[in-house]
Amino acid sequence: MEEPNADIVKLEEKLRLLELKKRIAELEATNDTPSKSPLSSTLTSLPLLTSISEEFAARSITSELQRIWNEERSAAAEAETIAERQRAAERIATMERNRIRRLGRNPERQAMIRAMDEDTRRDWRRRRTNYVRRIRSLTNRQHRVPRGVYVAEMARNVALLQHHEAVPRQREAAAAALREAELGLERARREQRNFRARARARQGPAQ
Repeated sequence: MEEPNADIVKLEEKLRLLELKKRIAELEATNDTPSKSPLSSTLTSLPLLTSISEEFAARSITSELQRIWNEERSAAAEAETIAERQRAAERIATMERNRIRRLGRNPERQAMIRAMDEDTRRDWRRRRTNYVRRIRSLTNRQHRVPRGVYVAEMARNVALLQHHEAVPRQREAAAAALREAELGLERARREQRNFRARARARQGPAQ
């Protein structure tokens, strides 16, 4: 909870004292023996402003309270405006990140995806997610896959993703790169099979 402004507290206290003095004066005006009234002694014991008239003091204090209140209200409004601008900037940044995640940074690819109908777009994103998962899965198990096969399979998975994301003018080149990557994976797997066959053949006579 915010602490009250110290200046406001002091000014409000002075205003209350002035109002109390005025009330005491009104009561004493109706008293037959003001010199003997306990209100008189109370009046003289109050810390009053003596340099200016009571009426002017009250107006000055009220004006000062209004000024401080206006300043605080203005500061609060400015702080809220700044906070709202920051929230708006954060919303725009989030929207941009989401757009890049959905469409990528390539303007041609963005246009290609927007041109798809909803079902095609959903299928396109699902397949892209599957290709990305293939790459992540292979990365996680790379130590369990022969090095040559790992390199060739990773190249094929990346080529699949690039072919899937290719814009029309890039599709022919992406398709050629994918065919080459698939041939490379076939060669790597064949070489690995031959290596294992030779290893088994060498172990056979020894047993």
